[in-house]
Formats: sequence, C-alpha cells, structure tokens
Amino acid sequence: MPMENNLNVSELLKRIGVVGNSQASAALLDQLRLSINIANLDHLVPPVGVPVASAQDDNVSGVAVANGWALQCRSAGGLTVLGVIDNNSNTNQYYRWVTDTNPFAASAPSPHANFTFGQPAVSVFLVSTPGPIVAPIPAVDQVFGQQASTHPLNGEIWVGPGQFFNVQARQLNVFNSINLIWKEYPAGLNPT
Repeated sequence: MPMENNLNVSELLKRIGVVGNSQASAALLDQLRLSINIANLDHLVPPVGVPVASAQDDNVSGVAVANGWALQCRSAGGLTVLGVIDNNSNTNQYYRWVTDTNPFAASAPSPHANFTFGQPAVSVFLVSTPGPIVAPIPAVDQVFGQQASTHPLNGEIWVGPGQFFNVQARQLNVFNSINLIWKEYPAGLNPT
C-alpha cells in the first residue's frame, strides 16, 4: 500500500489497526488530532550565570630576579583557572601553585576583561614586582611555553575563596607575557 509523506493521527491509528466498527466512528477518527500537555514551567529559573574573565601582563625582570603574578580569588564560591597563556614566542618556563596568602612581597592590581554579559568578575589579578624565586620547590608543577599563545595548563585548577593562584617565571632577567583566564562561582555552587 503506498504511503504519503504526511500522515495525520487518525490515518496513523487506522494503519496500526485502531479502527471504528461503524460508519459513525469513522468521522471521529478523521477528526482525531495529537495533542501534548506541558506542565506550568513558571517556577523554573534560568541557569545561574557565572563570571568568566581574563587578565594579561607584559613584564621584563631585572638582573637576578624573576617575574611573578597572583590571582586573588574573591568570589564566594571559589574559581577555576581555565588557562595560563604565554604570549611570548620565546621558550619560557613557569612555576604555578596555590597559597592562602600572597607569596610576593609587592603586588599591584591590574585590570581584567569580563567575558560574561552582566556577570563581572570580582577576583583580582596582581602583578608583582620582579624578585627572587619564591615558588615552593620541588612541590610545584612546571609549565612551559614555546610558541605564541601556547597553553601551559592541562585541565582546570581549583582555587578556593580567599586563596591565591600564583605563577612565577623560572628564568631570571627575561621578558614574559602572561594571560590568565578564570571562571568564578557563587557561594554554594559546586563547580565539579
């Protein structure tokens, strides 16, 4: 039996064997239409938007000192560092670690860019004055950058409220260009 591409519900019911046993019921099947009732969804709320931000700094250290940066988490639910990007084409090596206090002697806040509309980030990107290496060696990861815009992070790094995510160059007296990208969370939201 040939079939048309568009079937109404009554034709579908007839083809699967649901038919009336009288001429009076045939009109009912012809008028039958599929309907779907959806519950009231007024009580639902949209997903919670979270701030996503980025900050960048170019710095040249002096003789016998290294560049360092700290991201101070000020969001009530913590943050995840999504990436550390070395924008330099030279080979640079970095330490990274998380602390409860700022490990650098002198740091100044630097502006950041917000990437989520209406959700400004509250954490602070700090650029330290070049100084001695303070990374807790050897209990620290080493990350490397070789080409422009390399991403020396694999996965996300969790930073709790009030903590500092720290990055310090392993080389002395070099030019470093670092870009940090992070996502912040409100209190009570578990990002994992």
